[in-house]
Amino acid sequence: MARLDDELGNFGCGWSAEEFREFILELKALTSPAWTDEELTYHPDDAKDYCRMVRSRTQCATLPDHFILRSLINCRKSGLN
Repeated sequence: MARLDDELGNFGCGWSAEEFREFILELKALTSPAWTDEELTYHPDDAKDYCRMVRSRTQCATLPDHFILRSLINCRKSGLN
């Protein structure tokens, strides 16, 4: 399995894994504080909006939705949130 740093680089994103994780957690807390990361995925329109914001603010237009959401869920699984 590829490391997050490597995957970000493959998508042309210059952010480190730590920067990216911190950012997606902060953005999720701002955009949908009452929902868990899992609940966000149950609301596809909101999840798509969240992913668009991640791409826009990171300036990494090629990051796919599934990569962003998986990274968010992995933060919880790793006890980072």
